[in-house]
Amino acid sequence: MKTSTIYNTLVKELYHGDNPSPYLANFAQFMIQHQDHLFLQEVIKDGIDKVFEHVLRPYREEMECCPIYFVGSIAFYLQEVIQHEAHKKGYNTVHFIQKPIEYLVGE
Repeated sequence: MKTSTIYNTLVKELYHGDNPSPYLANFAQFMIQHQDHLFLQEVIKDGIDKVFEHVLRPYREEMECCPIYFVGSIAFYLQEVIQHEAHKKGYNTVHFIQKPIEYLVGE
């Protein structure tokens, strides 16, 4: 498959598909299943670093007194990697919730 065909398929699914979330979830599932591969380890680590840098860093002061919660299956299955990166960055209280509905209803 040519690169342009792959790109066109991605754009079509993400912007014009009926439900882009499950489409993207397939990529995450593949990455999680093969996370012991060196290339995917780097991709995952880079993504986690970007979350800490661009999403969480503005809330650094609040996170010093409050725990961080990662919610969803992707974070749940990558929690060892996330936890490791969190500790390296000085975040010590990190929690993971795989299925938020079960957490909310107490199952």
